[in-house]
Amino acid sequence: MQRIRLCSPPVLTTTERINAWLRNSANPESDAEAALSQPRPSKRRRHSDLCPCPMEQSRPQSPSKRPRVECDELITPTQSASVVGSVTSLTEKTTLSMRSNASRSSSPQRQITQLRTAHPPIFLHPLAAAGECVPAAVALRIRSLQTRLRHRLEREYIPGYLRDALERDPTYKASLLFDPIEDAAYYDEEDEEDEEQEADAALVLDRVKAVFQGTYLCKEHTMDENAWCLHVVTPLLQLAIILYSRGRFRQESVQSQSIQPAYLSTTAPTRSKPTPVFRKTDFCLSYSHLHPLYASLYKTLRHAPISHTTDIYTEAAALFTGIEVKSPSGTLQEAQLQMGIWMAASLRKKAELAWSAFATDALSRRPDHGAFIEPGITIVGTEHKVYYAYLSEPDSADLSQGASTSTCAISILGNDTSLPYLDTSSVQGIFRVARLYGNLMVYAADEDAETGYWGAFLGPVLESLARRVGGM
Repeated sequence: MQRIRLCSPPVLTTTERINAWLRNSANPESDAEAALSQPRPSKRRRHSDLCPCPMEQSRPQSPSKRPRVECDELITPTQSASVVGSVTSLTEKTTLSMRSNASRSSSPQRQITQLRTAHPPIFLHPLAAAGECVPAAVALRIRSLQTRLRHRLEREYIPGYLRDALERDPTYKASLLFDPIEDAAYYDEEDEEDEEQEADAALVLDRVKAVFQGTYLCKEHTMDENAWCLHVVTPLLQLAIILYSRGRFRQESVQSQSIQPAYLSTTAPTRSKPTPVFRKTDFCLSYSHLHPLYASLYKTLRHAPISHTTDIYTEAAALFTGIEVKSPSGTLQEAQLQMGIWMAASLRKKAELAWSAFATDALSRRPDHGAFIEPGITIVGTEHKVYYAYLSEPDSADLSQGASTSTCAISILGNDTSLPYLDTSSVQGIFRVARLYGNLMVYAADEDAETGYWGAFLGPVLESLARRVGGM
């Protein structure tokens, strides 16, 4: 007889018994729990979606909110969620930057390149790479001008009568402690002109202090280009004029002035006509209306247009050089572009006056390209760089036969690395840069009938024009 084995029910723990009872018992609220177990709607869902209301449907969408773009495409890890399907992929090497309104076509370097094919062209070449493309007469004049500009830039560039005042002034104490002024930097000249300048020692020291303190403030507070022009460059030019101009020159701020379109280069037409390439510059020098040598000439000219600007005053003034200023955050290429356009227009206007004077037999000989060399300056922060602009083509013989100066190509060489480092961060640097501008003014005022810029070129040209105006 087979024995039947009886198994006792499994022993359940208290928790298991409770769970089993809950599963088997009837739940009157099961429907409610089922409803609660359904996915909750998004919090962003508006009540109007559940209960349509005519007022809600008729209200226009807020214009301040950008509508969400619906897209069924999948967003891959290498795509931007804001622009699905964009051809630009995001990778490890992608650089994200702030949105900029400036296009690549407006970059200074691209525009400098475009000037080479403009009509007429403007060429900007490094001075060391110019080589054989510079005419012999121009190369000779540039070397002579380089020698002029280097004069007393490394030695004897600070008047000796300022020595005690500079060394006693507490403003420069920290600067001179680790960068003292060498004895060779001072010079003493015993003549009447130096005695007259010594009487203006207080004014000279005031301008030096203005440049020194202005440089510190502009650096410390990251000021913009306008502040550098006002607090640094303006007193610097005033210092150079006090020390070296002998009343012949005035500083002119031309930031707000336009250039006459006839002297601008134009790019290829994009629609119906060529586009002039125009940029403004900051400063230039003018031959002073108050100096006796030039005052009588201006009076005879009767406000005849002798410069390339549209301003009533500067249009009737003889202008020299062009100075473009940038803050330390500015770019050298942009400064070169602006200075180059200004210098090109200035030389084209001077060429027009010269060919006109020669055509009327007022000049005994035709001016050559070497007569049109004029230096230009770029300033980025505290650094000053020098360039040489000249008329590169066509030949003056072609212009004398009636060709228009609008066809004059201009070449600009620089910067001149043969000059000492020119910087206004120190006391001696301020005097060295002021001496550079003094050398520029000496070159511009040179009355030598063979080699002087005024005596051999600009002076005779303006005198010829004055005779024609006076004879009308």
